[in-house]
Amino acid sequence: MDRYQRRSSVAAPPLATTGRVLPREAEHPEEEDFEELENFDDAVEAWEERWEPVMWSADRTVGAVVISTLGCAAREWLIISGPERGRIWSDNRVDDEDLKPLLDGNGAPVIFTRWYLAWFEKAERHLASVPATDRVGAGGVRPGLLGPAVGVGAG
Repeated sequence: MDRYQRRSSVAAPPLATTGRVLPREAEHPEEEDFEELENFDDAVEAWEERWEPVMWSADRTVGAVVISTLGCAAREWLIISGPERGRIWSDNRVDDEDLKPLLDGNGAPVIFTRWYLAWFEKAERHLASVPATDRVGAGGVRPGLLGPAVGVGAG
């Protein structure tokens, strides 16, 4: 058992809820349930106050690390412990979507090796399309040249 497995056995599993029902799926108000628009707006505001602390709780990402930023606060996470270890999860919480496994075109979970090779091939194709004079800046490859990766990108 490695240190990450020990840690995950006492903390929340990777990308799990904190044990509370996510208000997003459970209680979101519907406009047609309200006679007055003001009452609907108040209900949505109250729901958002409950939803944000649950959805953005740090407990939900224990055992995972961000490996890619996709811009506008969208991310991809590598799970490093627990039953999802080695798989990639998509994080579009900024667009009111819950964390979910990243799936390939056949609906199978994407594992890190496949994700990395696809990213690397895309980076190589992009780099080949950039004129040689634009590839190098002071100290090596121009920042951002290869696109989103660990700690870099638009977001």
